[in-house]
Amino acid sequence: MIKIFKPKKQEIQVTKINETDSKRMLNNKPNLAVYAMHILSIADIKRMMDFLDSGNIVLVSLNLLKKKNKEKANEFLKRLIEYTKSSKANVLLIGNGYLAISPPQISINKINHSEKYDAINEQQTIENRKS
Repeated sequence: MIKIFKPKKQEIQVTKINETDSKRMLNNKPNLAVYAMHILSIADIKRMMDFLDSGNIVLVSLNLLKKKNKEKANEFLKRLIEYTKSSKANVLLIGNGYLAISPPQISINKINHSEKYDAINEQQTIENRKS
């Protein structure tokens, strides 16, 4: 003899959220932004640090400064590297002269060309199966 038991019904608590609570919950969303900027002076480095400290991602270019003064560009680059090491930020070199810098809680991952190709092929295969 086989007996089949129905599982017990679980009680679900429903909490009503009033209008002020919902507004407070919406305001707690992090405002993440990506800022792109040229570094031409120490003031620009300070602005970049402020953006990074507030939890945002910064794309930095030293190309304009490199054209005018290579020594100064190298000095600013060293300062940027020192700051990112001390704040444990993530840095990725993009192309020639561009840096992507993010706070420690946001990782930056570089995808190699072959991985990109594999990801595109995999996506196309999935789409073909759905058709």
